[in-house]
Amino acid sequence: MGSGPSGLTLAERLSGGPHRVIVLESGDLKFAAKSQAPSRGEIVGMPYEPLHVCRVRRMGGSTGRRGWGGWCKTLRPEDFEARPHIPHSGWPVTFEEMKPHYRKAFETCRFDGLDSGEWFQKPAERGCDVGIEHAFLAPMKDFADGWRDLADADAKNLTVVYNATATEILTEGNAETVSAIAFTDGQQQRRVEARILVLALGGIENARMLLVSDSVHRNGIGNERDLVGRFFMEHPRLRWGHMVVGPDGGELVDLDPSHINRTGEELPSDLVARLRKGLVLSRELREREGLLDSRTWLQPIPQAGEGAGAVALREAGFWIAKGRWPPHPVRAFSTMALNPVDSLRALRFYKGPARARLKTTAFGFNSIFEQAPNPDSRVWLSRRRDALGVRRVSLDWRIEDVTRRTFRRTQEILAQHLRGQGHTVTVAPWTSEGEKGSRVSWVRHHMGTTRMSATPASGVVDPNNRVFGMRNLYMAGSSVYPTVGNDMVTLTAIALSHRLADTIEAELARVDRSSRHKTASGEQAAAAS
Repeated sequence: MGSGPSGLTLAERLSGGPHRVIVLESGDLKFAAKSQAPSRGEIVGMPYEPLHVCRVRRMGGSTGRRGWGGWCKTLRPEDFEARPHIPHSGWPVTFEEMKPHYRKAFETCRFDGLDSGEWFQKPAERGCDVGIEHAFLAPMKDFADGWRDLADADAKNLTVVYNATATEILTEGNAETVSAIAFTDGQQQRRVEARILVLALGGIENARMLLVSDSVHRNGIGNERDLVGRFFMEHPRLRWGHMVVGPDGGELVDLDPSHINRTGEELPSDLVARLRKGLVLSRELREREGLLDSRTWLQPIPQAGEGAGAVALREAGFWIAKGRWPPHPVRAFSTMALNPVDSLRALRFYKGPARARLKTTAFGFNSIFEQAPNPDSRVWLSRRRDALGVRRVSLDWRIEDVTRRTFRRTQEILAQHLRGQGHTVTVAPWTSEGEKGSRVSWVRHHMGTTRMSATPASGVVDPNNRVFGMRNLYMAGSSVYPTVGNDMVTLTAIALSHRLADTIEAELARVDRSSRHKTASGEQAAAAS
């Protein structure tokens, strides 16, 4: 279920085989605003984007123009390890175990011509505390394109049902086996019987579907220990500071991911040209000071900096470029109107000739942070129901003191580091939410709500992504992440789908062998009688 990167990767792996594969997609081939209605929900914690805006129901999920930017990197080895200063950290799988699946994920994203060993290199240290981490822009940024490739292959065992919104997981009498998934096409209730069911609905809807399936399991499927929906994590984002580059700042262009699209030239096919770097704090410093991970990009800004009007214009432009209205259009355009000088200056800079942005020496910082797992940060079911009669989601996003402390120290350390290289860095006074005048934002990564664990006491799914207590129900995607690294979740989700495909293929082969054995035994018994 679900046709985002995780679901389509799994479908592609299982296509062409002997077993029928059915993909239920809540949307259609193309984006339609009406398809977003079931995603509406309530925000009861920290401010967050409307839930029907930050996810996309269509073939390809939240990829392509309306979602994923295409940036890829692996998690680091330490991201899979239990870290003493981060409660609830640690995966039940290791980085070494994930390597072959990451290699398959690179292939899925159409990366060619680059030795896979380069993807696993450790960040090159720059000084004692600050290092460089690589990321690459994927050639394929829309998984709907991958679906078209798969459809052209004419896989006879693969069926996609569009406008099919799931409403409940149905179980057999023992309550440990899924018998079917109920869904609606908007006109009538239907169901698909399944030998194996995989939910690949995203970090919010995966948890929601388990919780609403309470006809037999009173608290929802997999929720005996009240863990479904807990540990919701995002990648908090802070835009902060103002830097004027010194005379030896040419190498900083690789810290600006937008540079790859600002030259006005065709996107390069050379993978090395697609590489961009981020500033990271060294592992030794993070462990010494008890900090979380982070990744910081540079963002070209007008020489005079950005005021409220410029920020509103840039954020509105982000959504318009994706073919959608900003979440709060009246507020955005009112802010621009109240700050006309700042807004017009930003409009000339961001929408004018590319050479102005390429030659600028002024940059802001765009830092993406790891969030510590927090059981009180969660999604649960609202009392309200959508038009299909399914209970909506309430999101209570919370971040912890260690996350806020990481915000402040990251700014301090990076500012000191860059000043030491001859650049002029200005950082506004710190407030409880971040730099003065800023606020904690997000990057639309929804993770952790059906977390993976070695035991059911601390997670929802086992190391093979199977829901504890269920024989044939699996979860795919970032909802299974126990910890989340510093940014970029898609490549790891794809790698986990390849790993899950191996598990399912092995399970189906085992069941087939068992069935053949029983059939042969029955025929022998009949012959003997």
